[in-house]
Amino acid sequence: MKESKHTGDGRIEISGWDQDNMYFSEIADLSLDPKGEKKIVLRSSLRLRSVVFARPVASAAPGKILPVAYLVVQVKPRDAKGRAEARLVQLCPGSHVSLGGNVASYKAEDSRGAQEPADGPAHWTEEEILR
Repeated sequence: MKESKHTGDGRIEISGWDQDNMYFSEIADLSLDPKGEKKIVLRSSLRLRSVVFARPVASAAPGKILPVAYLVVQVKPRDAKGRAEARLVQLCPGSHVSLGGNVASYKAEDSRGAQEPADGPAHWTEEEILR
């Protein structure tokens, strides 16, 4: 598995529910590929379209940093070390991510008129994500 180049301190605690619906929490490196897509490599088995939560490990005020919700949009097969790479898209309140005709919301009425601002998560730097 080719490792992405890290820009800055991308050490995060990631948590959520794995393929067996068991809660997990582990430390991982958040990396940005040349296209700006966020990727992590985990031992836990993630489900496609599941929601995970991430927060920086190294923080000046660790108790005051709220986790950020991400949607798992791609999961690659495990490598020889038993780790799998996953691609994440940040979820923001009021925004919706296209899932091939579906949205990341269970209610159809939630998706009416929702748009991501032009300066939304797709345009954020890793520093903005991790602050």
